[in-house]
Amino acid sequence: MTLQELSKKLGVSVNYLSKLEQDSAKIKPDFLPKLCAALEIDLSELYREDLPDIEKL
Repeated sequence: MTLQELSKKLGVSVNYLSKLEQDSAKIKPDFLPKLCAALEIDLSELYREDLPDIEKL
């Protein structure tokens, strides 16, 4: 899914999503469930500790 597609699904700007991706914007707690629903993942997936460090990939 592209940022453009995700932004349309969530009703937010591509710029906002890009800032979240780059860790230059703070995410509001009430946005997390909406984001997870759009990505079709469970909220608990965001807090998994057994995933590899993406920066090392």
